Amino acid sequence: MNLRHAAALALVGWYLITPPFVGDPFYVDHTARLSEWKIESSYDTAEQCESARKRKSIGARLSRRILEPGSRAMMDAAQGYAQCVASDDPRLEEK
Repeated sequence: MNLRHAAALALVGWYLITPPFVGDPFYVDHTARLSEWKIESSYDTAEQCESARKRKSIGARLSRRILEPGSRAMMDAAQGYAQCVASDDPRLEEK
């Protein structure tokens, strides 16, 4: 690994992202493009992000369940699909 490559790797951070809520009634759209997902928090390493994802996730898989806006169930449903992605992942920029 050359110095330039090492410097580029040092600049990459990690985002914990969750899928958007869509529809009426609301549901979690875990199939949406990553550019539509919400950045919940950022981390210096993939390990830190993954650790946070595991802590926040309750394992909920409620994507098609009807959710009340702002409810705890709504937030839990999104956390169940949370992902860690590199801050330079090109899918975050897709439109």
